[in-house]
Amino acid sequence: MLEFWPTGKHKCLSAAGAPTGGIAGGKTVGEGTGGTDGPTPFLKGREMKAAPFSIALLATFAAMGGCHWGGKAAVSPAAADANNPLSVLPDMDKAHKNKVDFAWYVTAPILRSVDPAVKVFATKMEADHKRLRGRLDEWAKKNRVDLTYAYAPGIEGTALKSMEKMQGDLVQADDNTTFQRDYLILTWTDLDWQRNLAMATIAKTQDADLKAYLQDSLDTQTREQAECRALLAKYKWGP
Repeated sequence: MLEFWPTGKHKCLSAAGAPTGGIAGGKTVGEGTGGTDGPTPFLKGREMKAAPFSIALLATFAAMGGCHWGGKAAVSPAAADANNPLSVLPDMDKAHKNKVDFAWYVTAPILRSVDPAVKVFATKMEADHKRLRGRLDEWAKKNRVDLTYAYAPGIEGTALKSMEKMQGDLVQADDNTTFQRDYLILTWTDLDWQRNLAMATIAKTQDADLKAYLQDSLDTQTREQAECRALLAKYKWGP
């Protein structure tokens, strides 16, 4: 499935302005030309829904998805009750993967050229979520837990897939400045959801190793969200 990105129930703030001149090029976190902080009229009033799921990425990266280790799982999160921590682990795994893929797209020199500060942020995001995903996958393999993600059946799953496709099409059509704004806003919104998901899951988790991963994820994404917000403030994009 070719997706490009987030989904969520948050209403993203509209941008008041964007840096003039800079954040040009063609990349999610790529080579940047820099830019001033001067406001420029910017695509006001666009609503983006970043669902409580994660940033679903480019179809180009679809082949990277799926279960990351062999063997049939002894525990199926899909069969777990809603208060079982196992029920949200596939979503967390997918969120890590999507952040890694999106950050790679941002920083790929041949795709886009972005402001240096955005490139640094995305580079750190890629490293953080590779590490977190590896930690979660290692725990899942050890405990024979299947991390394969499945969309909810029925209307909700259909709507989520449709929204991911629409937002993916929108982002791929963005000019460089709008692309960077959208990347930061959607990333901030997704981090907000994943932080709250981690907190709620920690409260229901007894396994010490899983709890340690969740705390690591919470701490990391709390820091990332603060860094993301600082960039949004720098370019006067909110929130």
